[in-house]
Amino acid sequence: MNICVYGAASQQIHTDFLQGAHQLGHCLAKAGFGLVFGGGNTGVMGACARGAAQAGGQILGVAPSFFNQEGVLYPDPDDRRLPHRQRHKSNRFGTPQHQNSHMRLWPRSQIPLLSERQR
Repeated sequence: MNICVYGAASQQIHTDFLQGAHQLGHCLAKAGFGLVFGGGNTGVMGACARGAAQAGGQILGVAPSFFNQEGVLYPDPDDRRLPHRQRHKSNRFGTPQHQNSHMRLWPRSQIPLLSERQR
């Protein structure tokens, strides 16, 4: 069974969220779930993929082909799909052959700004 995890790919995410995503990926892999994610190397999706890889999980990265540049894509997925357009990426995430369930990590409105955390 695969679970699709989709979240922010920003490099400006607080480390608490990155650590949580890493732990989520690790736990999913330990529980026997494969990970389907946005294919990037940064943000919560990249952290989740690293956690899954650390635990020996199966990883499928799905990213539009224009992301296929040095340092942008997660370097070592078990499988990578690079559809030509973003719309095709969304269709890949939505097909049952690639995922059985999905989750979105931390909607932007629920991520506290760093300035708010420091109060």
